[in-house]
Amino acid sequence: MTTGMIKAGITYNPATAARRLKEGGVALLPTDTNYALGCVHWEEAVCARLYAIKQRPPEKPLTLFVRNAAEGRAYADLSPEEETLFKNLAGRFWPGPLNLIVRSGPRAPRHKYFDANSISLVCNRNKALIDLLDAVGGPLALTSANIDGLCRPASRRSCSATRSRYSCRQWTPAPGPRSPAPSCR
Repeated sequence: MTTGMIKAGITYNPATAARRLKEGGVALLPTDTNYALGCVHWEEAVCARLYAIKQRPPEKPLTLFVRNAAEGRAYADLSPEEETLFKNLAGRFWPGPLNLIVRSGPRAPRHKYFDANSISLVCNRNKALIDLLDAVGGPLALTSANIDGLCRPASRRSCSATRSRYSCRQWTPAPGPRSPAPSCR
């Protein structure tokens, strides 16, 4: 795998970022609420790299970021009543920062970095993240971009320190128009 950083605002290419993620990269990503570390969800070894960077214990599961409610629904196992509730909540609050935790369906990741019985799903409105999910062709596993047990990166300085100290140097897109997070370039 090639390491390096693509500077956001100069040349952000979701296809390049998607290729690097598919090659086993871990990326620093903007979301609706904060910066996150992300990777492909289907490779346990790649998720292990993300956990090593974050210094996160494996008993804290990842969240699956999806492009829309239909994609999120594909990873869930819902009763008819739960299906109605899921559609209502997703229809009202997605895209946005709402996290829905539901029973895992057959397509949910089956390794130690995801809960065996439930899955956390989020559908954000951040354009850079949505463009990346489109380029990847599906969801990504994400967790906040802070070292486990420390507060989330709230400034450019703390974001840069996380990026350089823990070698998370795949790419860094600028936050979307609705993201309150600072630029981390």
